[in-house]
Amino acid sequence: MTIFVRCNCGRGLNLADDLRGKRIKCPECSAILTVKDEGTTGGSSAPGAGSKSTPNPSATAGSTSTTERAASPKPPAIPTAPKSPPKPRTSRPEPKAAARKSSTRASDNLDWIEPEPEDYDDPFAPAMAPQRSTARSRPRTKSSVPWLPIFGGLGGIAFVAVIVVLAIKFLGGGATPESAFGPATAIGLPGASTPPIPSKPALNQQVGNGVMTGLTSFQSPGSPGGSTQLQVYMPPGNHAQRSLGCILVAPAGTNLLMGNMIDDSSYHDETLPYAEAGFLTIKYSIDGGIADVDNANDAQMVDAYRQFRDARYGVTNTSRAIDFALSYAEVDPNRIYVAGHSSAGTLALLAAEHDPRVKGCIAYAPCADVESFHADLHSDFFVRQVFRDIKFVSKDSSPTTYQSRLNCPVFLFQAADDSVVSVTETRQFAEQVRAHNPQVEYAEVPSGEHYDSMIQQGIPRAVLWLMKLTR
Repeated sequence: MTIFVRCNCGRGLNLADDLRGKRIKCPECSAILTVKDEGTTGGSSAPGAGSKSTPNPSATAGSTSTTERAASPKPPAIPTAPKSPPKPRTSRPEPKAAARKSSTRASDNLDWIEPEPEDYDDPFAPAMAPQRSTARSRPRTKSSVPWLPIFGGLGGIAFVAVIVVLAIKFLGGGATPESAFGPATAIGLPGASTPPIPSKPALNQQVGNGVMTGLTSFQSPGSPGGSTQLQVYMPPGNHAQRSLGCILVAPAGTNLLMGNMIDDSSYHDETLPYAEAGFLTIKYSIDGGIADVDNANDAQMVDAYRQFRDARYGVTNTSRAIDFALSYAEVDPNRIYVAGHSSAGTLALLAAEHDPRVKGCIAYAPCADVESFHADLHSDFFVRQVFRDIKFVSKDSSPTTYQSRLNCPVFLFQAADDSVVSVTETRQFAEQVRAHNPQVEYAEVPSGEHYDSMIQQGIPRAVLWLMKLTR
């Protein structure tokens, strides 16, 4: 007959009858078990004659009969992660070797008594020896080795999360950038302090038909617009107070990520026609200009980009130019206009949207939608390393973003064969503004490309538009 024994680890053992009263080793967890010398053989003997034996969880006699199977519960499968580790029994101490195989339980710190090998019999040793491994020396608990991959996985997730956060920070993420523009104020822009107005330049060079010109600049380096360069064009003759309208013109030719300097004071094609028409004309620089863009390194580009943004994409320079223009008693504050070609046309629209002192705007082939214009750059990894918040800046510097603020008279001009700026976008922008501002005039010519059309046809038409506007 057989004797059924269940170990604390949950393993059930069917033992030969001759092992009664002997000590054996559990093949599952190596715990030492004592087979009690009690119970029946063949299902008939009992501690008391004719009485039903009480099942013993450690060593219970049993047979294959249906009655006895019902009396003795079927041993459950070995749990892989029981809710709590099995408690050690003082009558069956666990060998130290087995205890040391799991070092995460508090019970492992107990001083176990290891019996000598001859103190117990291991009838399963020959059969189980090839299958033995340290991994099965103990029942698995929540804190044992199988849980390590889970903690390792959580650690891996945390590591990846840290890398992602650092990458976002490195790539220009973090806090959402703030717009360079706030609500329009009565005069100037919010937060824009006016540096000392420079002295008027000596007008000692004559250009064109009696127009006199000279150079000056603001002398507050380090502050946005504080170093704005100015070239003044004074119409011929004597002028009474507030008798002159004023045209402000920024230099064109930028990539809309940096500014431009007045690097050629002998270039007058985009300014002289206004002065000859009787307007005090001022050409001004934009913060973030680089003398040699083609050979600029990344550090220079980043610095120029920062200056350009700090100067509100040139709008602060426009405001400084207005401050300076109003130092002339001859200038009428109600006739201050901005004009520009291409990237300077973009700035003219922005200035008209954000500085209420601008009373009219002229834009030749402007890039009205900078965000769309720079779309290819937004997905370029290397560009985003140099210009960290380029996508936000492209939208914030786009006249389309703030077109609802464009309420002054506007003159837009473009050639249909322009290969630099989409004529379709300029038409759409004109319609968008015209929906709330009826003072928008759009002039289009069939040819002349990006530059020549402006010089030969655009400026003459704009001068006529100004004359009608000032009547």
